[in-house]
Amino acid sequence: MEVVLAENTIVQIKNKVLVYVTWRDRLLTFTQPKFPEAGRQVVAGTMNHGEVPIAAALRELREESGISDAQVVRVLGDYFYSMKKFGRSEIQHRHVVHVMVSDAIAMKAHWTHFEVDSSPGGEPIEFRFQWFLLFGEEFTLIGGHDFFLPMLKHFMREHQHARLNRD
Repeated sequence: MEVVLAENTIVQIKNKVLVYVTWRDRLLTFTQPKFPEAGRQVVAGTMNHGEVPIAAALRELREESGISDAQVVRVLGDYFYSMKKFGRSEIQHRHVVHVMVSDAIAMKAHWTHFEVDSSPGGEPIEFRFQWFLLFGEEFTLIGGHDFFLPMLKHFMREHQHARLNRD
């Protein structure tokens, strides 16, 4: 979708999905060794035409991390993010999905995965994954990827409190 703004500037609006993958009290993040300027990120990508956020989240998770077994917890919400500071005339409509993985999936503290479905004819992209404590030291994610972290933390605390009251 394209939108014409003041002074005949055309800005593209792209539907994106961000995936907050958690395991216990940790969040899955990654960096790209060939592109250190891309910073620390969460799994994310472009939604296909007609694709719903949950389906896009599970697809992107499989493509970028190799994880194909995850449980969707909830759609946390959506927001708009301008890519102008990255030199792109684009506004992203970002849908944020929280998924959890089991102990069997999250056995490694660090691993590398190559996304081969990145773009037609493109080279595979190397991702280095790492789990970060959500309730420990503060960390920063690039490009607004941390916008919904306070809400994620709230729901995770609430879930933990409810589980403790059941046990």
